[in-house]
Amino acid sequence: MSWSDPRPGRRQMLAALGMPADHLYVSLERNMHCGIAHCGRCQLGPLLLCRDGAVVRWDRAAELMAVRGR
Repeated sequence: MSWSDPRPGRRQMLAALGMPADHLYVSLERNMHCGIAHCGRCQLGPLLLCRDGAVVRWDRAAELMAVRGR
């Protein structure tokens, strides 16, 4: 299992260890085409990963990785 595992069990385990969400960083990957935030292929929610960076804090990434509509 990786640190970026979005399942609740991983978050609960880290919280039990006293690890605050703003101290965890995850790497998000998207296929990029232009690399200069022009085409939008790297967009993940409000982030453009080529412009904003692919490594973000977990407290920001968790809402982007949530599955909606289930």
